[in-house]
Amino acid sequence: MTFFDFLSPVSRRPWQWIGVFFCTTGLLIALNFVLPPVQKYTLFFTVKPVAAAEKSFLNDGVESAEKISEMIAGWAKDPNFQQAILKSADVSVSGLKRKMAARKQNRLNVFWTLKLSGKDLPKADKLILAIEQQLTKTIEEINKDSVIPVNITKPQTAMEKLQVPLSWVIIAAILLGIAFSTIVSYFRESFLKRVSFLEQVSDIFPESAILRVTKKVGKHDLRQINDFTQTFESPRLISTFPIAGKYFEITPTSVCDHAEDTPILLVRLGETKLHELQNLEATFGDGIGIIVFER
Repeated sequence: MTFFDFLSPVSRRPWQWIGVFFCTTGLLIALNFVLPPVQKYTLFFTVKPVAAAEKSFLNDGVESAEKISEMIAGWAKDPNFQQAILKSADVSVSGLKRKMAARKQNRLNVFWTLKLSGKDLPKADKLILAIEQQLTKTIEEINKDSVIPVNITKPQTAMEKLQVPLSWVIIAAILLGIAFSTIVSYFRESFLKRVSFLEQVSDIFPESAILRVTKKVGKHDLRQINDFTQTFESPRLISTFPIAGKYFEITPTSVCDHAEDTPILLVRLGETKLHELQNLEATFGDGIGIIVFER
């Protein structure tokens, strides 16, 4: 099977593919404008040791502050700390664990990020204030039992809108549109149990002569088909798709003489049902003639 043979379900119904492609692509691009924006809030502060000036640069103090900065970054994933923030802010935010994160940078610097959208956006100020208050409160509790207490600088807050560039959205929508419309083309024939590829016909009739017609039914080369049918003794055309009766003289299977006549099956990919070919093989056996219209 060549690459173009593999794409035959798409080429048989190009307008269906184009319609699904434009609908899918348009819907995905429209969703980019309809979905609520996401805003990212970042709290930045530095952890520093609290000690006399002559001790402020001692390794012990800096190392202690560095360890605490790592611990502070881990609080963002602590369920108890998250609940304490919500309680202090007196708000309800579903999935706060997914929307809040923290990381340490350059030993003593800590970044807390909060991503909110939709109905949670008005709660941002309360949540940020609650985070600051809870950080200060928790650090004060740690300092009670610490030989080298630490403190944090006043958190600085920055806000930015998280928006995917429109060019990226268009490219992604086009790629997904191509993939989805192609899948629909294959799924339609597979769901309806239709014959999609010439190899399926060959598998059912391995010993039969097969004429491959690349043009559409009605635009086919009649001489080519006549030449093929005349190679058989007493050929009888048997259709497996309705439109064949418009262009050929069809013989009903019930009147076809198995001893005298040679059945010539007219098969159209994407239309002929797989089980019908299997039934015809059981009726007439292998070694008959088959004309396959690929479109």
